[in-house]
Amino acid sequence: MKSFLTILGVLLLFGEGLWAAEKKEGKVVISYLEGEVEVLKKQEKEWKKAKLYAELSTGDRIRTMISAKCDLKLSDGSLINIKESSIMDITQLLEEGAKTNSSFKLWIGEIKARIQRLKTKDSSMNFHTPTAVMGLRGTTVWLTVDWRGGTRCGFTEGHGYVWTEKKGEVAVGEGKEAEVSLEGDITVKDIVNTTVPNLVGMQLNEARSAVAASGLVVGQIRAEESTRPQDEVLSQDPVAGIKIAKQTGVNIVVAISIPPIVVPDLIGITRSAAEAKILEENLAVGSIFKDYDEIIPINVVMKQNPQPGIEVKEGTNVDFLISKGPYPKSIVPDLIGKTIAEATALLEAANLKLGEVLDLKTDKVAEGRIADQQPNPGTVVKEKSYVKVWKAVPIPVEGVKVPDLIGMDIEQARAKIKAGGLRLGEITEKAADEKGGTVWKQDPAAGTEVALESVVNLTVTKPGKPVIHYQFSTAERFVKEIPSLNLHITPNNANWAPLSLNIAGREIKLSAPPYFTTYRPTAVVGDNIIRVSAKFEGGEEAIEKITMPCYDPIPPTIVSLSRAGKGIMKLTVKDKESGIKQVRVAKKIIAPISTTTEERAGISVYTEAVYEITIPSNFSSPTIEIEILDNAGNKRERNVDDAFTIPRPDNK
Repeated sequence: MKSFLTILGVLLLFGEGLWAAEKKEGKVVISYLEGEVEVLKKQEKEWKKAKLYAELSTGDRIRTMISAKCDLKLSDGSLINIKESSIMDITQLLEEGAKTNSSFKLWIGEIKARIQRLKTKDSSMNFHTPTAVMGLRGTTVWLTVDWRGGTRCGFTEGHGYVWTEKKGEVAVGEGKEAEVSLEGDITVKDIVNTTVPNLVGMQLNEARSAVAASGLVVGQIRAEESTRPQDEVLSQDPVAGIKIAKQTGVNIVVAISIPPIVVPDLIGITRSAAEAKILEENLAVGSIFKDYDEIIPINVVMKQNPQPGIEVKEGTNVDFLISKGPYPKSIVPDLIGKTIAEATALLEAANLKLGEVLDLKTDKVAEGRIADQQPNPGTVVKEKSYVKVWKAVPIPVEGVKVPDLIGMDIEQARAKIKAGGLRLGEITEKAADEKGGTVWKQDPAAGTEVALESVVNLTVTKPGKPVIHYQFSTAERFVKEIPSLNLHITPNNANWAPLSLNIAGREIKLSAPPYFTTYRPTAVVGDNIIRVSAKFEGGEEAIEKITMPCYDPIPPTIVSLSRAGKGIMKLTVKDKESGIKQVRVAKKIIAPISTTTEERAGISVYTEAVYEITIPSNFSSPTIEIEILDNAGNKRERNVDDAFTIPRPDNK
């Protein structure tokens, strides 16, 4: 059937006579853009992104993608609004004085047009579709072409006609619409108006039902970040309560959850930089604390809360601790031979404090006076530090007994030995399933009577290796969300403390059991190796190299979709990291005809697969649904409704 629609031929009988003038090529201007709109210029092979206020001429083609639209403004002020998922050609733009002859071809999609009155009776405007011809003698029309070429049009103002080879010219009045079958039959009926329902506050599925019940159709669905529940309708166009024609599209804006914000790493940067970084991430500056530090420069962040990498809501307070620089220093005075009162006064004058006072059997200074001190005289220490002293007590005539040191930590044993008038000798370490740094053996034994200042040798324990247990928050091999790593460190003895833990280069102190912690990387792609080491003070280091699940946040890509023959499409898809799990076409899983995987250093970089899609001869749906799923759970969807029914301009 040779059916060819020239739609929207506008022919008005105003004006007298003809104006003799030079013929010239007219122009149209893109006066509004929203979303992804592309232009294919005459005699060019590649589509290019449309630009606002760009001029189009005869032979150019324009297309709007999903959720996109644009307006074309003609030189006489006429306006053509092109809806989403539409393709239209400019076939003629001719000007000869006041006479204009304009022609457009709508291959698929929908337009609405407001046409200015033509100035001469031999002026015209035509819109073509694959199945009919429509002419109008009015100002406002709408026109749609489905994926098979079927045509519907209507006059909301003015009147005109529709023409096909089979039926010829059929008049269409104001308030009427015409539907043209693929065979060329024309059905004219009244445009039935209905009231737009109020969709705001509904869930999307409820809104769809309400739109359908009103005899309307759901148009463009757009998502905006919001604190409202997921998929709740935030706004609609047209608004509720107005009367519009049935089967008109209602555009909906729905809520999507505001994604969590990952707390940035502030440690090691200045206060001003930290505040700027917090605000840049739409977080709030919380409490700022200060403390001295011997290494970290003044005004540099030492700690923060929440920790880096934690996901929080927008506006969450981030507290941090900044350095005040090194502690103020004091020089320890010489207290040897002084009374306790004199020593206290000297320490206060040096901005220091008297610490623990112990006894020391000695005859080197008078009884009751200070015989030793720690730190030593002249040592530079922090202000307000404590200074420990030993006061002299009489030496027993019969000598001294070695105290029982077994089970004490090394510092307690050291103090006990000194207080007893003895000296600490050699210290030998021994690995044992006991608390590290405790006295396991002593020589001489406890209770032995020895001379003053005799040497006591000790054997102290050190912890063995801790055991690192771990598991991820998911058991899946491939993930699209970064999983948490849950660690549990098992000591051989519950008294061992503290634990030093290093996860991926970050030091963590766990002061007391149970030793549990959770780590979540902030930026990983693919398989990552996390190095975890743990050891107790004075103990041996345990190391685990943990392979994370493959993190793949990127959905598959449709590389190409082309016609491979009559009723056959060729689909090529590609996925990084996790690979392609399955492809569904019209809800049925299909197998690839070929698969290519590229690896680097034994790691899969991407997988590319080719599929053949056979379209049944009785296929009547307006779209072909394609769904690609990768092994991480990412999904790519596409509805194909025009790729194989619309020829390029050179194949008209």
